[in-house]
Amino acid sequence: MSKKVLNLLKSAGKYFTRRTLKFDFIMVFTFSVFIPALVINLYYFNKIDKYVQDKVQFYNEEIIRELGSKLDFLLTQVDIMEKQMISTIIYTQVFVNYSAKSPVDRVSSVDKTEAVLKNIRMGFSLIFDVYLMGNDGNAYSSNSSFNKNTLIGQEYLTKLNESDESQDVVPTHLADYGIIHQTNPKYVISFLKKTILDVDNSSSGVVQVDLKYEELKRIIETANQLEVPFLIVTDGKDRVLYAQDDSMLGQDFAKVPYKQMHAADFFGVEKEHYSKDFIALKHTLQVQDWNVYTIIPKEGIFHQIATVKNVSVFVLVISLLFSFFAFNLLSRNIIRPITILVRTMRKVGDGQLNLTVPSVRNRDLQILSSSFNSMVNKIDILMNNVIQKEKEKTRSDLLALQAQINPHFLYNTLNTIKWMALMEKSEPIANAIVSLVNVLEFSSKDSERIILIAEELQFIESYIAILKLRYGQSVQIEIQVSAEIHQFYTLKFILQPIIENAVMHGLGKKNYKGLIVVKGKLVDNDVYFEIEDDGVGMIESNTDKLTGLGIRNVDLRLQLHFGESYALQIFSIPNEGTRVIIKIPMISEEAKIGYV
Repeated sequence: MSKKVLNLLKSAGKYFTRRTLKFDFIMVFTFSVFIPALVINLYYFNKIDKYVQDKVQFYNEEIIRELGSKLDFLLTQVDIMEKQMISTIIYTQVFVNYSAKSPVDRVSSVDKTEAVLKNIRMGFSLIFDVYLMGNDGNAYSSNSSFNKNTLIGQEYLTKLNESDESQDVVPTHLADYGIIHQTNPKYVISFLKKTILDVDNSSSGVVQVDLKYEELKRIIETANQLEVPFLIVTDGKDRVLYAQDDSMLGQDFAKVPYKQMHAADFFGVEKEHYSKDFIALKHTLQVQDWNVYTIIPKEGIFHQIATVKNVSVFVLVISLLFSFFAFNLLSRNIIRPITILVRTMRKVGDGQLNLTVPSVRNRDLQILSSSFNSMVNKIDILMNNVIQKEKEKTRSDLLALQAQINPHFLYNTLNTIKWMALMEKSEPIANAIVSLVNVLEFSSKDSERIILIAEELQFIESYIAILKLRYGQSVQIEIQVSAEIHQFYTLKFILQPIIENAVMHGLGKKNYKGLIVVKGKLVDNDVYFEIEDDGVGMIESNTDKLTGLGIRNVDLRLQLHFGESYALQIFSIPNEGTRVIIKIPMISEEAKIGYV
């Protein structure tokens, strides 16, 4: 390897190790946007043919299913009408003993029957007409001007009466029997059903319902949203009921021509031969064995897709090139502000919290710079608040320590008085001195802030014993603390100031016996203490004005140690009493180190 090549590689190595942010942005854009976009689009264009084919087939299947649902609803209406007409025949017995009736009775029977048929037809707008035809030549219709002789002479009636089948469908045909001397008969689809009334179960007549072909055509063409070029509907015998070319109506589907072939070939055993160039779909209705056939050529679809692909590739390349150059120009306005921001962040990390990032024109970077300046300012304020809270915490602890009494000679003196009281056989005085010694010992034995709840309760019992000496039975104090919280830790001196406040300010102004209840329980991961008295209470608006230095000190210590959410809660009603709630975290033996 020549020396020139080695020098070139060394220069390239130095460039890459000292590359700029701009170069990194260009590389990131190239490898994360440009190249992946090309690869993804190439892969996409290779798969688009299959994707489009599946989507076209899916949408056409949905259209056919929707069309099938509408046709099923239509056929259900026809079935309901047939049942109503058969019920009419059974009820009116129009085909029974007609020949034995008098001329007047025959006319009356015809009028009544045709009136009933007219009412039935009026409930179904898709129906052209309905007919009842007896085997004795008797005929009725909802349209009194129908051509009776022409209708009875229809070939399909003779075939149905001579066959063993009970019903049939006559493919789309002209209803030339609809009106006498009609010059422009309408296309209809006839539904036939035999009526069985005779004792020997032989047919006594035929019910015929004529469906308007124009309505059927309208429903199908409305559902054909994608304008499928070949769509045919056939009955159960594959006779064409609907076709886009009216000349195919009534034909056998197997003989329908399409693309110089028969349409049935696309759905038969050779359908795989045509699947590369055509999409052929078939759907069978639920109410009757009608079939919906569609054939869609792929040539027109994928010719358009190929054009779209070429245009998309061209647009993709132009867009990526434009984006590349636009990115190169815009990066100049981004890199420099970011560099300044990074440099400032380093200095802030070293402790220089008085620095700010200058404002820029770019809106997003302006938001970033403003957010960074705001963050630095908040950090500075937060640090000052932390320092202030630590000072307050230390001051609070000093106040608690200053409240402690620790003269050892006082213990000795009180013990001497206790023995003197015992020698004088004055046990109440001795017990009071013992309680006072316990209180003083608890106050001065150490300066730990966190103690067991059980120890705090022992101190409260000694304090209550001293209170009873002063107030006697006029003040009753009950302790209802759950044993399960004795094992957890609490701040020292949080119950005594509350009880003292309740005695001095709540019950001290009463002239009758008062009650203070101290409750304690575990709720979720917090310990709740509740001190409630039935004293004089106070106005609700003054409950946030804590009474006395001791109770204010408790509230301050709780917030300093555990946060503002653990502040004292006071609820009071004038002349009814006051309730104070203390909430502290559930502090176990392992967790108390964090609070010492």
